[in-house]
Amino acid sequence: PGYMIHLYFNDAQPIVFEHDGSPYTITRQAVTARSYRVGPATPETHTVVNSYPGATDFMRIEFKAHPSIVPRGRYHAPPLVNETSSKEEVGSDLFTATRVTVASGQSTEIAAGASHPVIVIALTDGAVAGAGTTLALGQERFISPGGKETIQNKGSTPMQLLKVDILAKPAAK
Repeated sequence: PGYMIHLYFNDAQPIVFEHDGSPYTITRQAVTARSYRVGPATPETHTVVNSYPGATDFMRIEFKAHPSIVPRGRYHAPPLVNETSSKEEVGSDLFTATRVTVASGQSTEIAAGASHPVIVIALTDGAVAGAGTTLALGQERFISPGGKETIQNKGSTPMQLLKVDILAKPAAK
C-alpha cells in the first residue's frame, strides 16, 4: 500500500472493476484525456469489464510511501490554450503535480530540486526533450536531483505535460 496518481491519455467511457477476495464491484466514471486522479493505492486483484468500444490508455504512478497530508481527488484537464504556463494542481510532503503547457513553437525549462527527482509525462504529443528526443503521448522523462531539461514544442498546437516532483524517499521495507 502506498499512494498513486492515475493519468488518462484518451477520452474513455465508464469501466467496471470486479474485485477478487472480498467481492465488490466499482464502476469508474468516464474520463477525459489529460485528466488524472490521486489517492491511496491499495493492493487488489480485479477483472475489468469494458462494455464500450475502445480502450482506456492510462498510466499509474505508485509511491511506496504515505503522505502526512493526504490529497485525494480528480483533476480535470483544462482547455488547451496556446500559451506557455505552469500550475501546481496538487501537493503534499510526498509529491507535487504541476500541469505544464507549452505554446506552439515555444520551449520551457523543467528543473528537479537540488535533493529530489522529477518525472515528466507527456499528456499530448509534440514534446521534444533534451537532444531532440521526442516524447509521444504517455511517454515519460526522469530528471535526476539537481538536473534540468529544456522541453520544446515544435508543433502547431499547444502541448501539455505533467511534472511530478518526488519529494519523499520510499518507505522502509
